[in-house]
Amino acid sequence: MMSATSPKVPAIFMGSDPMVLPVLEALSASQRLDWKGIFTQPDRPHGRGQKLEPNVVKCWAQGQGLPVIQPEKVDDTHVAWLKEQGVQVAFVMAFGQLLRLPFLEALPLGAWNFHVSILPKYRGTSPIQSAIAQGDRESGVSLMRIVLKMDAGPVLSIGRVVITPEDNHETLSKRIAQAAATIGPHSLEAILSNTPHLVPQDESQASYVRKLVKEDAALDFNEPADKLACRIRAQWPWPGAWIEHAGQKLKIGMPVNAGKGDPAQIAAPGTVLGTHEGTLKIACAQGVLKIQALQRPTAKMLPISEFLRGYPIETGTVFPSHPMQPLVFKENPYLAKSSIVMHSK
Repeated sequence: MMSATSPKVPAIFMGSDPMVLPVLEALSASQRLDWKGIFTQPDRPHGRGQKLEPNVVKCWAQGQGLPVIQPEKVDDTHVAWLKEQGVQVAFVMAFGQLLRLPFLEALPLGAWNFHVSILPKYRGTSPIQSAIAQGDRESGVSLMRIVLKMDAGPVLSIGRVVITPEDNHETLSKRIAQAAATIGPHSLEAILSNTPHLVPQDESQASYVRKLVKEDAALDFNEPADKLACRIRAQWPWPGAWIEHAGQKLKIGMPVNAGKGDPAQIAAPGTVLGTHEGTLKIACAQGVLKIQALQRPTAKMLPISEFLRGYPIETGTVFPSHPMQPLVFKENPYLAKSSIVMHSK
């Protein structure tokens, strides 16, 4: 059993998204890891001036006085660096790059990924969004040992999180991040002593999810209202969701809900049925989508009553529908090469 006098183990952390900070801080607080480096994505341009800015992981590491490594691509030079530094183990979460076999083989205690779903469900790059979009009542994080097949490694620990009817990607991500911060330190003893009790994934239950793109913001009102509400919440804040009116894309804000249709208001999908209690009601194939906030391009998000005062939308207006591509697949849509580990959230 580990004690306060146990020697620190040389380790690295690999992550780029703000949601990794709670687990990074929790692992650091264990006093069991000697961080040899924090790997994160290179600085990217932001804002109107497109000035290069560091991500929050880099800022955190620099604040702790830790070395920061920002490769455009992890390659053999980093494998050599691992060996020079004597790194024993890697912890990974939302890193955003591929890891190759030589990198994994250079880590005696393995590479461990905090994947933000309850595996084997939702392997891939958008598991949190997909769980909300599918109407699931539960999500979470799985701490798994990385193997060659994407997100298919044996699982050491799972943290479960309830999905509420109001959750969107942003709110659920925060709670899953806290779940990761809980299971991470609790799993350290088994990892660092090389005695983990691993549970293989059931391949027959595996599903895969793809990367979201800006085109996913389009909506198809020929779908049920509850499905659209879940999809909109799943994609908040990016890529979001929009309705098309008079050649403009109006972004839908939070919260958004679905309700039962009024038999007296039978209308084609996409038809504006009017307003009620601060919502804009839109007919769907089944039920009614209720929108509480909208935003015009270059303007700010406004409550629906305030928005409609400056931008009227008549009852009976029909918003166009656009096909929505599926998010979840039974087979891996990426078909990763056998020599590469695809590592997602």
